[in-house]
Amino acid sequence: MSDVFRAQRAFAQQEIKRAEAQRWDYCAITHYGKVGLEGGRTAYIATIKYYRGMGAQHEEVEGSNETDALSRAIAKLGDERWEMVNGGSSYNFKRSKP
Repeated sequence: MSDVFRAQRAFAQQEIKRAEAQRWDYCAITHYGKVGLEGGRTAYIATIKYYRGMGAQHEEVEGSNETDALSRAIAKLGDERWEMVNGGSSYNFKRSKP
């Protein structure tokens, strides 16, 4: 067996092990829309839910309207290296754990 073939085979085996060991963090945009505030005011919020081993953490992103709130939440997650895995009534994201 040639040295080049051995090196390619070793590299491929390492990549397979790395892929099998890949672990993910998950989050979703679970709600976006208009919400009422004190004093009759309204706001447009997108809610991001980060899933953790012992529960979930929520974060709200505000926008000037529903579409803006959703767009800002998606852009924020993209900036944080989250990958969208599907969209629809709930937008789901994943990223590899460190």
